[in-house]
Amino acid sequence: MLFRSFIRWIGTQAHGGREISAVGADETLRAIVPFTTGKRLRTLTPAELSMEIAASRQPRFLVEQLDSLDRSVLKKGRYILLREERFGRHRVVRLWQVSPKKATSFKTKRPDKTFGAHLR
Repeated sequence: MLFRSFIRWIGTQAHGGREISAVGADETLRAIVPFTTGKRLRTLTPAELSMEIAASRQPRFLVEQLDSLDRSVLKKGRYILLREERFGRHRVVRLWQVSPKKATSFKTKRPDKTFGAHLR
């Protein structure tokens, strides 16, 4: 039951599309994602994901199962971990999201070092 709840949560987080991309998906994950989320599961190999990252076409959200990816691939794709869950000793599922690009149009002023000095 916890596994299904986590997959349902993934479906709510991975909004804005009709599919969820995954690396390391086994038959259980391939069956439960469409059933629970109503979205198609798009399976990728680590090599396919690397090619999509190189072409700047990586999926915004990515499900990883069973430690399928080299962390350097995730770093190149600017992925950040949203959540990880463990189910038993052998099943680990993570939801990654591409980190939003840093906004350059909103610059903050450096605080005045003397602010509040007059209150002492």
